[in-house]
Amino acid sequence: LYAAFFAVFILYQTSKGFIYQFVRVQDVDVSGLSAGFFVLLSMFILCNWLVSSINDGDGTLRQIYLIPAYALLPLLGAMLLNLALSYGVTYSESFILGLVEGVGMLWSLILLFLGLMTVHDYSFRETLRSIALTLVFMVIAAIVALVFIIMAERLWQGDRNARIRLDKEPWGLDKIFKKVMTHLSWLAVGLLTGGALVFYFRDAPTLARELLTGTAPVV
Repeated sequence: LYAAFFAVFILYQTSKGFIYQFVRVQDVDVSGLSAGFFVLLSMFILCNWLVSSINDGDGTLRQIYLIPAYALLPLLGAMLLNLALSYGVTYSESFILGLVEGVGMLWSLILLFLGLMTVHDYSFRETLRSIALTLVFMVIAAIVALVFIIMAERLWQGDRNARIRLDKEPWGLDKIFKKVMTHLSWLAVGLLTGGALVFYFRDAPTLARELLTGTAPVV
């Protein structure tokens, strides 16, 4: 469902009627959009799971993963409807497209809210607090990740001027080594921080034994 939603989103951005097609196809950065979409989605799912674990929520990681997928269906339908309408609706009737998109977005947000409230067995106020804390955790995680990214780049590639010079240099063993070590450092930090959080919220000795024997649950 997530892949289908993203595919429809890209189609919506690039294939509307010429009156409403404000972005050139060649200007759409699909790789950047896909990375941003799936990174933000992963952060929301993981952070909400961590928040619910702290606040005695009943939802599992799998349930939290599924809720946004189904909640996005109204917005997906709205984008498909607008895509079709954009070829027949005049510019003076553009409010129709805005109305359809607004209703789809509002419907999706309501479904997301109700889904989280149901799986965690929260009250209305507890659900609001859970979502607010999830967003705060996402901001903190993004800041921490940015700090580590900058530190790893400076460690292996030097300051900004040195990185610019490195990017302009032809590919060689030294450049490949620095680039590879930078990305390996990012991967190591991600695995360490993610693993530390998982071990914190699970029985660490049991989980370690399950990982070593290959019997650890997927979710």
